[in-house]
Amino acid sequence: MLVLFALVNFIYVTVQYIAADESTDKKEKGQRVVWGVIALFVMLSVWALVGVIANTFGLTEGGTLEGWNN
Repeated sequence: MLVLFALVNFIYVTVQYIAADESTDKKEKGQRVVWGVIALFVMLSVWALVGVIANTFGLTEGGTLEGWNN
């Protein structure tokens, strides 16, 4: 859900950047676009890292280990 919000915000800021007239306003919007790309990259990287760690240790949904008898 957070990634979806970040993506929608990124698209909104990008459209604002394209529509901006003044160079100072365009520079500020450009910085927001760059930070949006960085934020999306970090969120997706952490998500991928969690997936790799879960697969490495055999974790399933709910935090249980596959193949372990309780």
